[in-house]
Amino acid sequence: QKELQRPPKGCAGKRPWVLPLRALRLAMKHNNIIGTKPLRKEPVLQSHEPNYFLSSKRICFRPWQKDDLPLALALWGDRQVTRLFYKEPLSQEQVSERLHLEIAGEAAHHIQYWPIFRREDGAHLGCAGLRPASDSRLEFGIHLRPQFWGQGYATEAGA
Repeated sequence: QKELQRPPKGCAGKRPWVLPLRALRLAMKHNNIIGTKPLRKEPVLQSHEPNYFLSSKRICFRPWQKDDLPLALALWGDRQVTRLFYKEPLSQEQVSERLHLEIAGEAAHHIQYWPIFRREDGAHLGCAGLRPASDSRLEFGIHLRPQFWGQGYATEAGA
């Protein structure tokens, strides 16, 4: 079983981190024992009760849901967020399609770039997670909203 492969020095962000699919399946098998209770009954920026499945000291993860389009637009509709992987800013239609692809990825593979929220107030920070890069490898990625850059959230999400 291979370890998480880090990109060569100086190539951060240019090549995705990859993890064998078998290792992810083992992690997901144990997923039901990792979790947290929501900190608030009515979290900021969402219209439904959070379904956090993973948390750390400052952040919580939950799956994307159909009514998360406003969150997805705030993230993927921001040119600063998407400039490294899309040539043009994403339209509302493209963001909606991306959201549906993430939801479909969760249904098919039990993985996605899950939305992440700040524990203290429920603020939507961005998303982080995995997606299939090939039959035997996964891509790891983090997309953060610009106002949360430089605060250690990406490091915490990837840890």
